[in-house]
Parts: sequence; structure tokens; C-alpha cells
Amino acid sequence: MQKPSGKTVRSQSAMEYLMTYGWAILVIAVVLGVLFQLGVFGGANLAPKAQPGSCQVEHTSVSTSLEGMCQGELPQYVAVFSPSPCCQATVPTSTSINTSWNGGNWSITAWFDATQQLGTGVGRDLVEEDEGCTSGLWIDTPSSPATYYEVAGCAWWQPTGDTSSCQSGTIGSCEASTLQLPYNKWVFLAVTFNFSASTNGANQLVCYNAQCQTFESSVPSGDAPTNYVKDDLVDRNLVFRLFDNGCCSTNTISGDLANIQLYNASLSQTEITGLYQEGIGGAPVRPQNLVGWWPMNSNLNDYSGNNNNGQPSTGITYTGFWTSAYTAP
Repeated sequence: MQKPSGKTVRSQSAMEYLMTYGWAILVIAVVLGVLFQLGVFGGANLAPKAQPGSCQVEHTSVSTSLEGMCQGELPQYVAVFSPSPCCQATVPTSTSINTSWNGGNWSITAWFDATQQLGTGVGRDLVEEDEGCTSGLWIDTPSSPATYYEVAGCAWWQPTGDTSSCQSGTIGSCEASTLQLPYNKWVFLAVTFNFSASTNGANQLVCYNAQCQTFESSVPSGDAPTNYVKDDLVDRNLVFRLFDNGCCSTNTISGDLANIQLYNASLSQTEITGLYQEGIGGAPVRPQNLVGWWPMNSNLNDYSGNNNNGQPSTGITYTGFWTSAYTAP
């Protein structure tokens, strides 16, 4: 038998070397591709993250101002609301919360990622007062089966002096926009309410990202404005939740929430657009009118300086792996 030449042996060794390390390189390439697809190497994921409480509002006797890292840095964590066990966060009632609702001018903004598609044709509460008739920020599934969510802003009136929930004289309006919200993608939501006693009604602005729609709603024709108050929320809590009011066991969904802001003023569309453009870590646009600010960056603390801290129930966790669904404005 002819003995292999040195050149042949070297060629065979080279081929074996390439085959061995070629498979290793292929496995690494596949893993890198999967990680890239999951957003691990995305700009948002690699960006420095703000620690909890890194930006907050400070009140002094002469001014109200932002202190800390307040340039729209991405949060380190966001809140995850799971459908089982059913969950909500409760902010105990306070003078500042009651004043914001009853003054007749308020705004709510939040960042939201719907991680579950559900088509039962009913609304889901995001931020509202904790009673059967609610003012606040909702999402709707407009058809069954629904292929998307819509953002809705709800406003209610009650007979003067009636501080209980949903009596026969209570009237309300949930103005559902036609703005379609995607699944598995972070979106910015906002709703404003501006009551006018002279017209016995209100103007509402409902927004998804930088797109807004306006609505008008009012108490029954012929009733005097003084016969009603703007949802008399005396001694009622504020809640964050992802289920239909009163239907926790059957109408829960899963989703993520971040950067909830409540104002005792009606923000303009320009201000709302500015908040959206700041991104998910954006600081409040009107600190002097801020009632509560819950970044939900690993806790439910209020960083508005008003001490309206939230109290969680079961089913709320926090995650740092949220950026794959986020695209900066």
C-alpha cells in the first residue's frame, strides 16, 4: 500500500479542522441570529438604563422642578400584569387625587404593551377610579373576535351631592377612538378631560402615540350644569389593572405597563406629542400640575412628590427583558 504523502496528510488534517470548527461557527451564528431576532442586540436593549427613582419631582416653597436623570432614559424595569392570578395596583385616595378628578380638568398618560390578544368585545381598565362608574383610560376590543385594541377615554357625571357609586342619576361616556393598537408592541396612550360649566359638557382628547382624536360629551339636554358634578370621586382609590371592571376572573388579559402620569389639568395635543417623543422614560411635561407619577420601574412608588404610592396585589411582577417590543419614537 502506498504511503500517503505529507501533502495529503496535511490536506486531510486541514479539512477535519475546518469541519470541526465550521460546525462550531455555524452554531454560534445561529445563536447570534436568534438573539438578534429577540432584540438582545437592539439599541434599546444596549442603552444604559435608569435606576428606580433616578428622576423625580421636588417641591419647595417657591418652585416645583425635576431632579435627577430626567432626559428620557430607558427604565431598568417595567411592570408585568398577569391574567392569573388576577391583579391590580391600588393607590389609596388622597386630597391631590380627589382634587384632580373633581376639578373637571385632568389628563392620564401611560405606556402599554398588550401581550395577549383577546376578542370578547368588552373594555379593559388601565387607569381609573375604583368604582363601577369610572373616569379614566381604557382599552376596548371593538368586535368579536377582535383583531386589535382601541384606546378609549371615559368621563362621568353624577348628581350634586351623590358620592356613591353608579346611582340612577349617574351618566357617563366612554369615547372609543378608531385608533388601532397593535399587539406585542409598546404604545403611548393619553386621554384628557376638560369640563365646561357654561356648555354643560366636556371636551375629550384620546391619543395613541402622536395620533389624537377629539370628542364632545355632556350631561342630559336641559339639565342645569349645577345639578351635576364631574364624577364626584370623594374618598375613592385610583387603580391600575388589566381586566374589565367587576369581571376579574373572566376578562383578564396580560400586558405590561410603564410611566403612568396623572395631571389635574387638561394637556394640549402639543404637550401629549412631546411626552410621546420623549419615549417610554419621559419625564412629566407639567410638574406643577402633576398629581401622581408612577414609572413602575421595579416598584409602585409615586415620584411626583405627592406620596401617592401604589399598593400591589398578587400577579404584578417586574421585568428587565422588555425592550424587544419597544421602538423609540
